[in-house]
Amino acid sequence: LRGDYQEAAEAYRRARGCQDCSAEQGDVLMFNEARMLAKAGSRERALALFEQQATAFDARFGQQRSIEQAALLREMGRRVDAERLLDAVARDGAASPMAWLQAGEEFERLGHPSKAEAMFVRAAETVPIADYLLARLKLLQGDTDPSLQLLERVAKAQPAEVRRRLREDADAWQAVARETRYQELCSAPSATPGR
Repeated sequence: LRGDYQEAAEAYRRARGCQDCSAEQGDVLMFNEARMLAKAGSRERALALFEQQATAFDARFGQQRSIEQAALLREMGRRVDAERLLDAVARDGAASPMAWLQAGEEFERLGHPSKAEAMFVRAAETVPIADYLLARLKLLQGDTDPSLQLLERVAKAQPAEVRRRLREDADAWQAVARETRYQELCSAPSATPGR
């Protein structure tokens, strides 16, 4: 619907009412409905939808509901409630590494760098891009050398993704923009010569 978030939310709501909509499809549609409501500025309605379906969402999608609900709460200025949800994700040993990564991003947005770092470290064991987020966090804290070491490590694992993120986050990396190590990571590798 090209930016008409309110109408998109309504379309997802209608789709949930279709006879052939399975329970799992209904949950996915409800997630999308809540996301569109939030983008349309109806955060209270989005929050109510998440809370209404918390048990079903959590059974099927693990911690995703908690993370998205925490983001909504943060945007609404309810930072303590957001942190409480994220703390529950952090305590859940069965949460997925992607959930830890997303929780880390939310902790960082809330201004809790130590909690964010703990989540990124846990996620990095299986989600290499977590090292990029940890590198950026460390740089923002003034830890330049550890930041560049992490950045070099993740660039070996995911070079194209790291270059893309470095372009998108250029402002965050200004403190090291003139350093050779950083510039080498930003540049694309030379093409293999043809025969």
